[in-house]
Amino acid sequence: MEITFLGTGTSHGVPIVGCECKTCNSKDPKNNRFRSSIYVKTSQKNILIDTSPDLRLQLLENNITDIDFVLFTHAHADHARSGSAQYWAAEPGVSLLQRRLGRQNRITAVDYGEPIAFGDVSVSLHPAGHILGSSQVRVAHAGEVWVASGDYKRQSDPTCAGFEVVPCDTFITEATFALPVYRWPS
Repeated sequence: MEITFLGTGTSHGVPIVGCECKTCNSKDPKNNRFRSSIYVKTSQKNILIDTSPDLRLQLLENNITDIDFVLFTHAHADHARSGSAQYWAAEPGVSLLQRRLGRQNRITAVDYGEPIAFGDVSVSLHPAGHILGSSQVRVAHAGEVWVASGDYKRQSDPTCAGFEVVPCDTFITEATFALPVYRWPS
């Protein structure tokens, strides 16, 4: 299994227009990042996790032309754009995604924890606690388990299923609030 991080920036991308922080003003190319999308390639199937507004450039830059399935972590605009033939998402978020993408798009609803076989890869969606239908994506292949969180929150929220800790070998976390401009009380 090969994982390509197409974008690891915030919901605005990095640098953020008008931001004066050290990261956004850096000349280091590692601080010039597209919004979140992940490409999972195996010998049998190619899976895209989220379709950021930067997707066209991400695919061109990485010479990606073959995507078998798209999985959404949630229905926010920085993660969900139309343009594919086949989508998968957690059942509670499908109606939000259909409003965003249009009802003509085919979105397969998946129950949390339900394993889906995509060739030699097993995928399941697990609650992320961010918004209604938000999911972490668990990808298992050849005895290795990766989990991509998308956006998540650990605090209780009555509007959505709470964050579920998913055992894995590698956890890919979002980092929207990791920029130095954000400061949190200890």
